[in-house]
Amino acid sequence: MSVVAIIPARGGSKRLPRKNIKEFCGIPLIAWSIIQAKNSRFISEVFVTTDDDEIEEVAISYGAKVIRRPEWSDVDSCSAVRPLLHACDYIKNIYNEESVVGVFMLPTAPINKPSDIDSGLYLYFKLGVDMIRPLIQQREVALFEQTGKYFARAFINDKSGMMYSQGPGWTITSIDWYLHFYSHINNSDSYLDDISNWPKREVSFYPVESWQFPDTDTEIEFKLGELIFEQFILKGRGKAIYEEYKINDIIYAEMVRKLDKEYSYRDTFSKEAVEIINRKNNEFDISKIIGNLNQQ
Repeated sequence: MSVVAIIPARGGSKRLPRKNIKEFCGIPLIAWSIIQAKNSRFISEVFVTTDDDEIEEVAISYGAKVIRRPEWSDVDSCSAVRPLLHACDYIKNIYNEESVVGVFMLPTAPINKPSDIDSGLYLYFKLGVDMIRPLIQQREVALFEQTGKYFARAFINDKSGMMYSQGPGWTITSIDWYLHFYSHINNSDSYLDDISNWPKREVSFYPVESWQFPDTDTEIEFKLGELIFEQFILKGRGKAIYEEYKINDIIYAEMVRKLDKEYSYRDTFSKEAVEIINRKNNEFDISKIIGNLNQQ
């Protein structure tokens, strides 16, 4: 079983032109997703699917492999599903394996802590689920549905803490699962706007921080995203924060200890999941490190 990252990035962004290569905290926006994926302890390859020469050049310079997508005539109205399906077919042919796990990452949502992607992957294997994605808990939700130009009625008013919103734009699932559930749909943006057209099943989620909002699609969101990313994650250290995570066994061991404690209620490891987790944990003596941590 292999784990790959797939990052879709087109050149014709409308709301914020050329946003995928616009400088974000010192480097092109798309570079952050590549850096985060390449510093995962599970991901072996990073692919960027694009239709743009400049994005391809940036992606290669940061160590990603590029999948050139066809030049579809309706590219402005199609969703990210179509290029991801194209990429999944391409990757499936390359690996020619029974199972490849994909981490689908939107470059416009780079606000991931160093261990977020690996936490999601660890839980994906540990829980034996079809899909996992990050969500943000909302303590209170009050939504209003517009009924006129300046009129609206209450739609949702919830204070239970059981409502969640979309977090950073990544999803973990197998390539086969993605192809099976999305290859038959009309993948225009308007089609996917209707939630009844989504796969009819629950997904598992990894809870993230309230400030890890998903988008940098407008100029204001872009600037706010830079402030949040620098303040809460980078803290003046740039990409080194991700590179340190990959080589720091104690940080990884703390992540594993926390997840094992919080998710111990359901141990449904598959044989392949056990093998991949054990292989990662055996890269260093994780049991000894966790034992030392528990004594602190």
